[in-house]
Amino acid sequence: MFSIAPMKYNAVARMLHWIIALLILGQFIGGWLMTHKAFDEAFQYQAFQYHKSFGLIVLALSIVRLFWRLTHKAPELPSGMAGWEIFISKITHILFYVLMIGVPLVGWLIVSASPLEIPTKLFFTIPVPHLPVPVNAIWEERFSGFHEFLAFATIGLFFLHVGAAAKHYFISRDSIMYRMAGGGFGPLIALAFAGAAGAAVIASMVLFTATDEHEDGESAEETPAIVETAETGETAAPATASDFSWAIIPEETALEVELTANGGTRTARFATIDGEIILNPDAPEENGLIDVTIDTRDLSSPNSNAANSAHSAGWLNTGRFPTARFTSDTITLLEDCSYSADGTLTLIDVSQPLTLPFTLTIEDDHASAQASVVFDRMDFGIGADQTDDTSVTVSIEVGATQSGTSD
Repeated sequence: MFSIAPMKYNAVARMLHWIIALLILGQFIGGWLMTHKAFDEAFQYQAFQYHKSFGLIVLALSIVRLFWRLTHKAPELPSGMAGWEIFISKITHILFYVLMIGVPLVGWLIVSASPLEIPTKLFFTIPVPHLPVPVNAIWEERFSGFHEFLAFATIGLFFLHVGAAAKHYFISRDSIMYRMAGGGFGPLIALAFAGAAGAAVIASMVLFTATDEHEDGESAEETPAIVETAETGETAAPATASDFSWAIIPEETALEVELTANGGTRTARFATIDGEIILNPDAPEENGLIDVTIDTRDLSSPNSNAANSAHSAGWLNTGRFPTARFTSDTITLLEDCSYSADGTLTLIDVSQPLTLPFTLTIEDDHASAQASVVFDRMDFGIGADQTDDTSVTVSIEVGATQSGTSD
């Protein structure tokens, strides 16, 4: 027979408990899924904004709950509880309050420190000011890592909390759960809810992590498949392609842009470039492919204001579109021994044809390429409020080493 304690938390405390619990679990699942590759960047941007809004709601409700807890006496613990259980219970509740307030607060610090300076609006309506912290990528990265750590700590504490509640209900058979879940079937309903929520958290982590790894594996297998065919000697065409595959050397590769904005010349440098290059220098028409991605978030400029502006929604909008991409499978060797790659440049989800002229120097298995091209940023809708000079000059240096060895 269960012994039901006469005291329980009041209606306000119970309501805040369950609303905050539901929101936190939803925030964790949403935070895990909103960066998943299965969703396009437009969806991810919307999800980030909702994540910020619900996070602020959690922060506000948690502060209200803390105030309510400090001004209203909690029900007494069962007299039969061991001393170590009472100690752990008190520490757990303190940690929960620290995390309920700390996680969304650090999330607020992330968006405040972000060089993107994307405005925060509660559910796209009410402006929320940023906190007075340094605005740079280093602090943003630090806050982001701390936010993730605290989020996982919250989930760990959640499972500990649910496990302890189940132990008290099924094994100790005391009145702990009645204090927050009420009488009757309240404890069973609460445990069922917690179990379903925990299963959803685990499923979101396992299923979507597995999907990401599967997608990465498929992408990684495409090029090695050509190499494997070359090794077995089954077909000649793949072997030729793999023989002229080049691996980009990061420290020798960079892209610089020059443009006019706010009445002056602005320059910026992008140092993170990766992708696939297949090029037969003597016959690029037969074996020629360029598919490279530029990480637009990794931007540096002598002018810090220009760098911050470049990240903003009116320009590169790197919060929604963190990469740019150039692809070409039509490469031509010209009479002056230079090359021309006819392809497609994609910026902020807009694709336009682009011809990239470049020169190439090869010594043994090392190649160095230089390219320069000019395009109109208005073709991509970039910097639409700056119309005096819309040309952008791009200079590219690429160092690469040959992946295969031709016969």
